[in-house]
Amino acid sequence: MDQTICRRASQIRLYKQHAKDATGPVFARHVGDRLYRGEYFVLQTDAHMTFTLGWDEGIIQQFKATNNEYAVLSTYPTEVEGSLDAHGQSKRKTTPVMCKTEFLGSGLVRHGSAQEIYPMFGPSPVLHPFWAAGFSFARGHFALRVPYDCCLPMLFQGEEIEVAVRAWTHGYDFYAPRSSVAFHPYNRKSKPHMFWENSNRHRGEAQASAGRAARKIHMASGGGASDRNGDGSGTGSEVDNRLRYGLGTKRSAEDFFQVFGLDIQSKKVTKNLCAWSGSGNMHRELTAHMRPDKRGIDYTAWWEHEGR
Repeated sequence: MDQTICRRASQIRLYKQHAKDATGPVFARHVGDRLYRGEYFVLQTDAHMTFTLGWDEGIIQQFKATNNEYAVLSTYPTEVEGSLDAHGQSKRKTTPVMCKTEFLGSGLVRHGSAQEIYPMFGPSPVLHPFWAAGFSFARGHFALRVPYDCCLPMLFQGEEIEVAVRAWTHGYDFYAPRSSVAFHPYNRKSKPHMFWENSNRHRGEAQASAGRAARKIHMASGGGASDRNGDGSGTGSEVDNRLRYGLGTKRSAEDFFQVFGLDIQSKKVTKNLCAWSGSGNMHRELTAHMRPDKRGIDYTAWWEHEGR
């Protein structure tokens, strides 16, 4: 009972499932969201992560430094090898900014590796375009307003843009942590078992899920301003269930694509997002239009300022 995990057992909620029934990260994280019980903050990470000593206090201070109730600190964590000193503190001076992405055949996008930059805004995290499933820290209401969809089995590529567009339309803004508090072992010698091993039992489901996700966030035909479930069909409780995993009303998906240069028709990225975010210009331009109530950036005010 001396181990920390034993002393904190009353604070841990656990769901067990046989590996043969695994259908990918989206459903697994949907189950995780259902374990939420009103905690003030919510953290989502990949497995096999290594955290710095005092990471929890550190990430909370970074969140507060954004002055944004709707901030989400999220990125692809840096490689753990060589990142920590003997005292469990980070040796890294840079922060990983997510700015590389490319279109997939499904109409969704897949992000590239993060670009390491030196923080330039004092204690504040750095605003960047995208959200990462491997590390995400926000106020608890994020898990309530943008819960993982229960009905996207076997989806992997496209998981992050599906959550990102939904979250952005609910008013959330994405930041790379100012200082990394968690690291990931990308260069493991032995790879863990994956849900893909169950593919023979779920033929066609990955493609179907990608199509549903793309339609829902308006990255493929079938969704639209009046079709927030993305299926173009359904009534009663079925529609209510799909709306739970649909878009928000504070911003539109189309505005997200315009701001970050994602041309849905040509399936091309039309902006140099790494230059915009990596230079700090994206952070400077957009955070200048924080709403007075600190609940997200006012993009309408930014567009007016830009003369659009």
